[in-house]
Amino acid sequence: MAKEDAAKPEDPQGTSEPTYTEQLFGKGIYARHHLRRFEWLRRKFDALAGEAEISVLEVGCHDGRALSSIPRRVRRYAGFDAGWGGGLERGRQKFAAEKDYTFTESTQPRDVASLGEQFDFIICMETLEHLDQPVVEGYIQAFASKLNGYLLVTVPNEKGLPFLVKATGARVLNIERYYPYTTAEFFWAVLGRLQHVRRIEHKGFDYARLVGLIRHHFPHVRVEGINSLRLPPSLSLTIGIVASHQPIP
Repeated sequence: MAKEDAAKPEDPQGTSEPTYTEQLFGKGIYARHHLRRFEWLRRKFDALAGEAEISVLEVGCHDGRALSSIPRRVRRYAGFDAGWGGGLERGRQKFAAEKDYTFTESTQPRDVASLGEQFDFIICMETLEHLDQPVVEGYIQAFASKLNGYLLVTVPNEKGLPFLVKATGARVLNIERYYPYTTAEFFWAVLGRLQHVRRIEHKGFDYARLVGLIRHHFPHVRVEGINSLRLPPSLSLTIGIVASHQPIP
């Protein structure tokens, strides 16, 4: 559920502040970091989707960037998002020719659970870390009821060495991404003891707790580090999770 500051239409010279999406995916090392999860997504579809047309549900869809990254024909797409920065409307406009694509403003798991269909793939990228635990639990339960294939989730790693690298990098690049940490909280986050860190969106988010919740609803779960060096999840800045009711190839 990306937060994006909409560009001002009255500024044709492009002098307004960069949007959130432009900051993430513009250029440089910060952009490469965020684009890597879409490369991971394409690889997962190549490995799991086969050749047939597929149906996809996405929570946190924003303007459909993930949909644009899928290397298969998507016959049915249902996207849900909180609606920050006009992303949903841009998604609707971008895919207006696709009559079986919907972009719905929503922040509640019940909207997913109420769908009267199942999907071959469910995507949720860089979204669950922003939500309170009861809402996350509701989404995972809804995903389990609506999935007839594979769940693909990406979340940040906010503990250990990856946390230290990101916090240091954000300071060097002057990127405002963290809620304030006390000295003690910063220390505990580096040690991976997030039970001592007050949870506010990214802050205090523990991907291992999310994996445990997903395992409660799916018998087959795979956790991967998303990086170019094949580092394990514990040393990766971003975590990829694949879950299914069936064995994962």
